Amino acid sequence: MKRSFTIPSDVVSEVINGEAMLLNLSTGRYFSLNSTGAFIWRQLETHGDVGRIVGELAATYSLDERKAVEDVNALLSELTAQALITPYVGTG
Repeated sequence: MKRSFTIPSDVVSEVINGEAMLLNLSTGRYFSLNSTGAFIWRQLETHGDVGRIVGELAATYSLDERKAVEDVNALLSELTAQALITPYVGTG
């Protein structure tokens, strides 16, 4: 089963010097990401597909796939808990 996430319209972001600053306009909460987190965030902005994000992270940072899966899942859990992303629920 393919997993994807979307960024709600009330979340804004800016990547500065390789780090991402995120703001949920509904809650007023700020969240910052280091360079690896910012890389994952940019992937979420582009396509949101977890499998593809894992592959891109592993290739870019020379990680084995298991480590990339762990890192991506950990960040996705945190971003979901902070209401910065939501699981994509498609039809068909």
